[in-house]
Amino acid sequence: MKLSTKFISIFFILAVLPTILIGFFSYRASYQVLWNHALHTTAQSVQQVEDMLNRIFVKTEYFSDMAQEDCVREYINGNVRTYENNKEILNIMESYKRNIDLGDSVHDVYLLGKDGDVLTYRNGHISREKMGVEDDLSGERNMRIYKGNQNPNPFYQDQQFIYVEIPLIMKSLREPYGQVILELKSDILQDFCDTNRIMGAGYFFIADGQGNILFSPEEAKCVPDSNMLEQTQEGKKGSFLYEQGGQSLMFTYNEISRTGWKLIGQIPMTSLMEDANEIRNTVFRIIAGIAVLTIFLYIYFSNKFILPLRKLNATMQMASLGDMSVRFHGSSRDEIQELGNSFNFMLEQIDRLTKQDRKKQLHLQKAELDILQAQINPHFLYNTLDTIIWQAKAGSMENVITTADALADFFRTTLSEGRSWVTVREELEMLRSYLTIQKLRYGNILDYEIQIEDAILEYKMLKLILQPIVENAIYHGLKNRRDGGLLRVRGYALTEGSEKMHSFSESLAEADRKTKEHEKREGFVFQVEDTGVGMPVGKLRELQEQLRRQAPGICANGKGGFGIANVNGRIKLYYGEAYGISVESAYQEGTVVTIYLGKES
Repeated sequence: MKLSTKFISIFFILAVLPTILIGFFSYRASYQVLWNHALHTTAQSVQQVEDMLNRIFVKTEYFSDMAQEDCVREYINGNVRTYENNKEILNIMESYKRNIDLGDSVHDVYLLGKDGDVLTYRNGHISREKMGVEDDLSGERNMRIYKGNQNPNPFYQDQQFIYVEIPLIMKSLREPYGQVILELKSDILQDFCDTNRIMGAGYFFIADGQGNILFSPEEAKCVPDSNMLEQTQEGKKGSFLYEQGGQSLMFTYNEISRTGWKLIGQIPMTSLMEDANEIRNTVFRIIAGIAVLTIFLYIYFSNKFILPLRKLNATMQMASLGDMSVRFHGSSRDEIQELGNSFNFMLEQIDRLTKQDRKKQLHLQKAELDILQAQINPHFLYNTLDTIIWQAKAGSMENVITTADALADFFRTTLSEGRSWVTVREELEMLRSYLTIQKLRYGNILDYEIQIEDAILEYKMLKLILQPIVENAIYHGLKNRRDGGLLRVRGYALTEGSEKMHSFSESLAEADRKTKEHEKREGFVFQVEDTGVGMPVGKLRELQEQLRRQAPGICANGKGGFGIANVNGRIKLYYGEAYGISVESAYQEGTVVTIYLGKES
C-alpha cells in the first residue's frame, strides 16, 4: 500500500469515521427521543380529554339527585302528568343545568318515564319511540356516554351530540328506577381535535370501543382506515407504524377511562423525523466539512511529507541509474531532510571516490602509455637505423641526412617534454617525420597525402593518435600490395567536414557515406584512408564489434606497439563514450579509419 493511501486511510479513520458513528448514534437517539415525545404528548392529551370528560361526569352526576324529588318520582312512575307537575320538573332541570356550570354546552335534558313518555327541557312532553331509546331502564347503575343524534326536533337532524345517561336511584331502594339523559353539544370534543396538534403536524382522533371514529379534525387529510383502527383494539394503549395513503404514519392510542373510547394520535413520520433529519443533515454537513478539511490536510501533509519522499525516491532512482550528479534539495528540517542530507553525503563520497579512482586510472594509463612508448621507440629506432645503414652503404648520403633529421624530429615531438596532450600541429609534425622515414624505407610502395584544415591546427588532442593508425595502414594494407598504394590523412571540424569527404573508388563510396553519418558530436575528425588490400567481411565485422563493445582504457596488443583497439580505448577513456574509432573496408580495395575526437581549447 502506498504511503499516500495510508495517509488518507488514517485521516478517514481518525476524522470521518468517528463523525459518522457519532452522527448515526445521534440520529438514533434523536429518533427515540422524538418517538417518546410523541407518546408523551399523546398521553398528556389523553389525560386532558379524560379530565374534561371527568369534569362532565362529576358535574352531570348532580342530575342523579333529581331522583329524590317527588315530582320527578311521580312522573317516572306515571302517577302524575299534570301541567303543574311537568312545569315543576322543568324548573328543577333548569336549576340543575345552571348549577353544573357547563354553560351552553348542555343542549337538552331528557327525563324518561316508565310508561314510555319523555319529558324534555326544550321540546316538552314526547314519546320514547320518537326519541329512539330503549324501554328497559333498569339494571344499569353506571353513567354511560356515547355519540349520536336522538333529538326529536327535525331542525337538529344533521347534528351530532354527546349523550350522558344518568341513572336515578332512590336511596331507600338502592336500585335505579329511572334515567336522565343529558344532550351535550359535540363541539366540546370536536374543538379539542380541531385545535390540538401533535408536534405541530399530527392530529388527534377519538374512536369508540368498537373502532368507529367519533371525532376527527376537519383539516385532517388522512383519516385512519378500518385496518388501522382494528389494531387500536389490541390493549388499552400502544403505538405502531402504519402505511396509509402512500406515506408512513406513526399511531399512538390510549383508552379514555369510564368511556371505553380511545384517543388516537396520528403523526406523519416525515414530521416526526424532521428534527432527527435535521440532526442527520447537520451531521452530513459536518462530515462533508470534515471531508473537505481532510482533503486540505492530506494535501498539506502530502506536500510536507509524501512529496519530499517521492522527490527523494526519484533522486535515488536517478542515482541508481548512474547519475551521480543528482542531489536532494528540501526545505524542511525533519527526518526526511536528514535522510536526504545523508543520501547527498553518500553521493558526494561516491563521486569523490569515483574521481579518485578515475584519477588513479588515468595515472595508470599514462604509465602504461609511457611503457608502450618505450617499447615503440627502440623497435622503431632499430628499423630506422637499419635503414640509415643500408642507405649509407649504398652511398646515398642525402637520404641518410633526411632520414636522420626526420628521426630526430620524430623523437623530439614524441617526447614533447613529457606532455600527454599536444596540438594538432605538433601531432602532424610527428606524423610527417614518421611518414618521411617510411617513404624513404619503402620507396614507391608508399605515397601519402595530408589534408588538414587550418581551423583545427591549434586544437588540443591526445598524443600518439594518428601514428598507430597510419602504421597499421602501412603494415597491414599498403605493404601487402605489390604495386603499392596511396595513404591519405584528412582532418576537419565536425560541423564542416562532411562536405569535404571523398573516396578513392566507387566501391568505397558507400563506406565513405556511412562514415559521414556520424552522431552529432562537438569536436573534430581525422580520416586515415588507404588503397591497400582491405579486410574480408568477416574480419571487418569482428573488428567493428570489438570497437563497439570496447571499454575505455589501454590494452596492450602483445606485439610491442599500439593497435586500433588501443587508440580507441584511449579516446573513450579521455573523451567519453561518444567518441572513438569507426572502420569501413572493402576487400582488395582499401580501408577508411575515422577518428572522432572532442574539442579541447
